[in-house]
Amino acid sequence: MKKEFESHIRKNFPTLYDQKVLIANSSGVDSMVLSTLLHQLKIPFSIAYCHFELREAADAEVDFLTHWAQEHERAFFHKRFATKAYAEAHRCSIQMAARTLRYEWFAELATAEGFDVILTAHHLNDQLETFLMHTFRGTGPQGLLGIPEVNGRILRPLLPFTKVEILTYAKDENIRWQEDASNASDTYQRNRVRHHLLPTIEKIYPQWATDFQTTLDWTQQQQAFVTNQITDWKATHWQENQQQARISLSALDDSSQQAFLYHSLFSPYGFDAKEVQKLLVASSGKALFSQSYRLQRERDYLQLEPLSTEISKVYSLSDWADLKNLPITLYYSQEKPNPIQAKHAYLDPTKILFPLQFRQRQEGDFLYPTGMKGKKLLSKFYKDAKYSQQQKEQQWLLCKEDEVIWVVGVRCNQKFVASEKTLEGVLLTLAE
Repeated sequence: MKKEFESHIRKNFPTLYDQKVLIANSSGVDSMVLSTLLHQLKIPFSIAYCHFELREAADAEVDFLTHWAQEHERAFFHKRFATKAYAEAHRCSIQMAARTLRYEWFAELATAEGFDVILTAHHLNDQLETFLMHTFRGTGPQGLLGIPEVNGRILRPLLPFTKVEILTYAKDENIRWQEDASNASDTYQRNRVRHHLLPTIEKIYPQWATDFQTTLDWTQQQQAFVTNQITDWKATHWQENQQQARISLSALDDSSQQAFLYHSLFSPYGFDAKEVQKLLVASSGKALFSQSYRLQRERDYLQLEPLSTEISKVYSLSDWADLKNLPITLYYSQEKPNPIQAKHAYLDPTKILFPLQFRQRQEGDFLYPTGMKGKKLLSKFYKDAKYSQQQKEQQWLLCKEDEVIWVVGVRCNQKFVASEKTLEGVLLTLAE
């Protein structure tokens, strides 16, 4: 494998010999083989390890890599992450949280230490797993391209090699590694594909590696051709003005492959092709919203524009003095208003523990609205109040973690409202 790997590097990544290289090393067999191969080719590099505080074995892995780095005279970087807390705060899976934290830190490390490229140890089996998972998730043509060999400064030089080749090389070279016990679990979907689907494929198609690589090559070339066609289409029918884009409805209607065109044009902005198709026959003014964009139906065109960055921003309050940093004006005092109006939030300070968040709605937000019975999802509260989409976007919330304290200028959560027994309340007033 060393000979094939060296040929692959000299052909596709010759600049590695002259660049400052960082290897993302988990201490597993894949990344240890990658590190060993680069060491044997005399390519200078450092290694980096992410401790996600999810497994007890991670401490032993740090020790293992520390000794390996010292033995091979390589710089070693490692960092601990509060992964579970991040996942809860950002309402994402543990896997997504770990991925985000990992790549954000790699980018920071590259900037701070001057690394030109970051190498990961993904291989051809990872490619097949990703291809299969994307196939059954219906991700569309882009999802069938697999893991990119080059993505910015991220390089994956082991992609042409199979797991069997990597394991064989590791055993032949007496390479030491740490086995992650979670790899044997079927908890994660990727592991279920790896343990149950791939062995069947390998048994039925012994030459899967060569044929699958050919399929990937053809798929990537086909996608490149399609991308060029889409670029040409946009040059004619996609009129950009500053941050907005207008797309001719007649041009969209004329296409004989509408669903594919809608997917190619709008999925990069977070929109589903079926929803775009419905929008085309909706009344003027109807809009779709993704996490970052609005797509609105007008009389003769669709208008695409980014949502205001102000709207998606979260402001943290460590004390009431931070009110001055908010995008709207709120006044703080300790005097009980008479009468209490919608512009007021008269709160019990013993029930409010900093830090607080000042933000727009998030999925799952709820409150116990004053004057109403029981708990209500914010989405239902907005619906009952007949909020327009624009009002939903622009409505500010004062929150404590997942709970809404105050729909600012509208209604409070009765759990946090000062009662007759409250000795000294906190009054927040929305400036008129």
